[in-house]
Formats: sequence, C-alpha cells, structure tokens
Amino acid sequence: MWKSFPKYTKIFTVTMSNTFTYAFDILLKTTFVLILLYILTHLWKAAYEHGSTRIEGYSLSDMLWYLMFTEALVTSRGRPEEKIDQEVKSGNIAYMLNKPYNYLLFQLSLWTGEFLPQLITNFFAGSILIYFMAGPINFNFLTIVPLIITVIFATIMEFFIRMSIGLSAFWLEDVNMASFIYYKIIFVFGGMLIPLDFFPPLLKKIAVNLPFGFMVYEPAKLFIKFDWIHFLYVIKMQSIWILITGVICYFIYSRGLRRLNINGG
Repeated sequence: MWKSFPKYTKIFTVTMSNTFTYAFDILLKTTFVLILLYILTHLWKAAYEHGSTRIEGYSLSDMLWYLMFTEALVTSRGRPEEKIDQEVKSGNIAYMLNKPYNYLLFQLSLWTGEFLPQLITNFFAGSILIYFMAGPINFNFLTIVPLIITVIFATIMEFFIRMSIGLSAFWLEDVNMASFIYYKIIFVFGGMLIPLDFFPPLLKKIAVNLPFGFMVYEPAKLFIKFDWIHFLYVIKMQSIWILITGVICYFIYSRGLRRLNINGG
C-alpha cells in the first residue's frame, strides 16, 4: 500500500492543479459564500442587538467566525456521490475498477484535490469579510496543526458517507434523494448554521452523539474556542466514526462489486 502512496499523491496534486486552473468557478462559488455570510451577519447582529451580549456562551464575534468556518468548510465539499451514481448507471465503473489503483483511494484523491482549493479560497475570503464586519478573532496560531487534523478527519468521515451514498446506486434507482436528505442532516445536526449548543437539551444530547457534529460543529467550535482536552476528545470520536463509516463504506463497495460481477459487469 505504501508503495502506491505516491500514485495517489500525484492524482491529488494534478487534480488540485486542474481545479486552480478553473479559477472563475472557484471565485463564483466563493462569491456565493460571501453573499450568504453577509446576510447571516446582519441577521445575527439583529438578534444580538435585541438580546444579551452572549448567547449560550457565544459572543457576536464568536458566532460570526463560527459561521465563517462552517460555511467555508461545508460549501467547499463537492458531491462525489452524484459522480459515482452516474458511473454505476453508465457502467463506466466496470472499466475504472480494472485500472491499476484502488477505486476508493482514487476517488478520495480526486475529491480532496477538488475540495482543498475551494476551502482555501472560501476560508481566506470569508475571513477578510468577517474581520471587517466583526473584528479579529482571538486565535492562537499554535493550534493550527490540531485544527487541520480535525478538518482532515472530518473530511475522511464525509468521504466515506458520501461514497456509501454514491455506491448505493447499485440498488437505488436515484441517489439524489439520499444525497438531499444527507445534506439537510448536515445542515441541522452538523451545526452548519446554528451551533449544537443552541439546541434544546434533549435534541442536543442526540445531536452530539451523532457523527455529523464531528464533521462540522466540533472543528468550528475548536476554531473559536480551542481546548486541548476537548481536542483529544474530538480526535478520539472522529477516529471511532472514521472506523465505523469506513467499514460501512467498504461493505457497500464490496457488495456492489459482487453484484456487478454477478450481473456480468
């Protein structure tokens, strides 16, 4: 496996280079994120003006920087399940499986190569906007590496879930509905727009034990309020969920291959 690592690294770097080539597409998506952040900024400013200076321990500045992080992260992630769905339906997956690489690692290299340039651009542009609208964040640069680790782990979890949805095309006529439902789950239970701390006690208790919060909410919370003990907890839980989602993804993948072989693919 380690001998094949340079192969996937090359796929990643070439994909990332190609993604940067289409700079207009990246800027267009980033513009949408900035418009959304601008609207949300004014909504939350209105909420804080008619309330306390802190809501569930979040100041207005905390809230806006939290939103910047979650929006930059979630909107940067593509939808590989749609591509997988088309490959399964067209039969192209049978040809791709004959290539000299692991199909899952190949897709991971492609996805991260497309995801990273958009994330960098979204984060940079979003940070400038929120800086001028909410002021600087109290950030310790020594926490950059731990934060990057949580984002990497969150990305791997996201990949396994989205690949599972895409590979379900072996059984489902259309995976778009499953993808739509998943995105809405991230929207709510991932803490994309509202931190899970704002949820009613029972709903929060359920949400914090699901994997979705560890893909969005927890990295964003560490970004604005880093704590080493909580970081270790997040890494532990992310590792557990990576194992669970990875096993599920591989199971669906192996069953799909078996179904493909049985049907003469």
